[in-house]
Amino acid sequence: SQLNPYFLGLLCCSVGIIFFASPLIKLRHVILTKNSEVLPFAMIFASFIVCLQWWFYGYLISDNFVQIPNALGCMLSLIQLSLFIIYPSKNDIKYKLISAQDIIL
Repeated sequence: SQLNPYFLGLLCCSVGIIFFASPLIKLRHVILTKNSEVLPFAMIFASFIVCLQWWFYGYLISDNFVQIPNALGCMLSLIQLSLFIIYPSKNDIKYKLISAQDIIL
């Protein structure tokens, strides 16, 4: 009876970590093309903010089932956000140049 909440907590933690790591599937493509346009910036940034808030809440209530997956989510989100700095999206620059030329013409 007491093991059921424990296993449910483990299951929820595992699913949460898989959710936070899901954009890393595209990591190989980003490194090979040196372009981060395939990564969803808004989702990754929102995941970082939400994980940080939940981690802090887990810290306040001293709950490892809240702290651990959200700390991992913060780290995974930071790794993914660093890819936007290391490999900036080439597509955005192209659109900015095209729109700047259209304004001049």
